[in-house]
Amino acid sequence: MQIERLSVLVIDDESLILDTLGEYLSERGFEVFLAEGGRKGLEMFFRKNPTLVLVDLRMPEVDGLEVIKTITRKSPTTPVIVVSGTGVIQDAIDALRLGAWDFVTKPLSNFAVLDHALNKALERRRLIRENQQYQEHLEEQVRIRTSDLEREISKRKLIERRLRESEQKFRELSIKDGLTGLYNSRHFFNQIDVELERCHRYGHTLSLIFMDIDDFKQYNDTFGHPMGDHVLKNLAQVILKVVRKNDTAFRYGGEEFVILLPETENPEAVQVAERIRRSFARMVQCRDSMSRPVHKTISAGVAEHRPGETATRLIERADRYLYAAKALGKNTIVRDDIFRQLAESVDEK
Repeated sequence: MQIERLSVLVIDDESLILDTLGEYLSERGFEVFLAEGGRKGLEMFFRKNPTLVLVDLRMPEVDGLEVIKTITRKSPTTPVIVVSGTGVIQDAIDALRLGAWDFVTKPLSNFAVLDHALNKALERRRLIRENQQYQEHLEEQVRIRTSDLEREISKRKLIERRLRESEQKFRELSIKDGLTGLYNSRHFFNQIDVELERCHRYGHTLSLIFMDIDDFKQYNDTFGHPMGDHVLKNLAQVILKVVRKNDTAFRYGGEEFVILLPETENPEAVQVAERIRRSFARMVQCRDSMSRPVHKTISAGVAEHRPGETATRLIERADRYLYAAKALGKNTIVRDDIFRQLAESVDEK
């Protein structure tokens, strides 16, 4: 560690005082700078940046009070000791008020008083500098700790966000069908209970579309299961394009699909089912061995919830309508009124 070389700037307008103080301070080991008058003293202060300053008060051009004011404004921690022949108490008060650290009167019959002032000033300077260093150390530690905490908080936020994303991903995986991307039957049974509760509580309507790909087993046997999966995904894409914002589509199982349509009466639900049926029937699923396009169709049953009807009864009714559509030759949709007409014609026979 490098030892600091202490330096003193002596400012006075009397050359004898300058020489006397300069010689004494040099003997004490200080590096000494001498300036005759306040103007030269300030110039030398800014040039040399001394450890401490001894200054007279009564000087021409720039007096000692102006020197004190300028130095303490520039460098508040630089000790300034007044060495003056004036015995006016007010001068001492003014000097101390402007920032002087001590006041020693001339003539200096012995240097014990000056030594005491110098030692006291240097000790005070040392304590101030140590306090500053300690404060800087504390501030640096606070900055480091704050930075560590900010990094830790950011890291935790990132972990929490990833956990939420992971939870959401696993939740999605648990309620979605891996092949089609539609919700699975497990989620369907949860959602239909929620929708029926709304129906009972608020008197809302609810319709359900139950659909099935016609002759799907035969298609799988002919073209293979990978091509069958392709058909299932194509139907899912058509459903997602057609259903409305509040509707929810599910893969019920195998080649069966279900759509819940909240606040929707039977005629509107039939329109949705018809758009799906027509769009899907137009799609080319593959080509046969003669390069002819192969199309597939769906049959569907559309049922509107009846007051007091349970989820099981509503599903069973839509399922019966679906099988009625199959019996009518497939690629068709059966709703409540059509099913009643079919039932009446059977009864008549």
